Amino acid sequence: MTSSTTSEKDIHSIKDELTSTGMPHKEKSPYSAWTIKDILISMQVRADRKDASDRVKHHQENYENNWNLCVVGVLGLILVIGPGRGGSDIDWIDQNAFAFLVAGLVACTWFVLMSLERGSLLSTLSRFTMVRVTTGFLFAAGIAYATSEANTVLNAVFSVDASSMPLARAFLVAALFLKLLWPAFVVLGIIAVISLLMVSAHLKWWVKDERFSTEYREFPLRTLLLAVAAIVVAAVYTKTMRQAFNEADLPEKAYRLAMQLDFNPSAYCLPTQAGQRYLFIGSNQDKVLIAPIPLGEATLQSFATAKSQGMPDFSLPPVHVVSCASSPT
Repeated sequence: MTSSTTSEKDIHSIKDELTSTGMPHKEKSPYSAWTIKDILISMQVRADRKDASDRVKHHQENYENNWNLCVVGVLGLILVIGPGRGGSDIDWIDQNAFAFLVAGLVACTWFVLMSLERGSLLSTLSRFTMVRVTTGFLFAAGIAYATSEANTVLNAVFSVDASSMPLARAFLVAALFLKLLWPAFVVLGIIAVISLLMVSAHLKWWVKDERFSTEYREFPLRTLLLAVAAIVVAAVYTKTMRQAFNEADLPEKAYRLAMQLDFNPSAYCLPTQAGQRYLFIGSNQDKVLIAPIPLGEATLQSFATAKSQGMPDFSLPPVHVVSCASSPT
């Protein structure tokens, strides 16, 4: 009997604490007549309102992020399809067409990667440790293989250790590593086809089905841009890898690249001759590799694209190594 009375007193004291406002008894809050049930309902209503506000805020952030992504994708496509193609009537744009092309491809690649990252599939896969470990292992193995291939090419061209040409080797490693990524670009092409099918199905429902809700009647602009950008990136990659970096052209690419990046126009211990470049080699840098400058223009554009720009048929010129015994004055 005593415990029952105590429990009732506890309940009433809790109610008084929840409903009182600290004012004198004669100045009770208008909520003093509320029951515990009313207070709990009020708390639930406030929680629901906060959840609804958070959902609206989240939807607004997604909307803004989608539009920002679309701006990046549209800008990249404009640069690739427009000034990146060359042949403009404006000389400055035509002279910098390759720079516009590279900038457009970078923007398209960013857009594709960010769009895929926002997708549920990659977000789910990235949570698993095994996926991250496997990806890291494949990346490291690919870099190691590309480095080995770059060393082989440079050693065959110049008959010296490839470590003497670090800049040319770095560019070759990047190019050969990109050649290994062809399965990823095949998947990218498949994603582009799937995205086009999704856009086509959405348009069919959008036009014919009047019951289609307003939320889904919005035109899938980001999906369409993803398909177009993926096709552009995959097409440029395929063309570049098949034409500019095929096995037959790699020795020429390596030779011209080393001429531009690692060789010097003169050597302090040897008389400078026109048409030759010099590279110090050996652990003590006491030997000089002398190589003739090949005919034709050698630029980053000629290295990264399939355009020869008037280069003649290339054959590896003879190179030779001499001692650099004299010291600078």
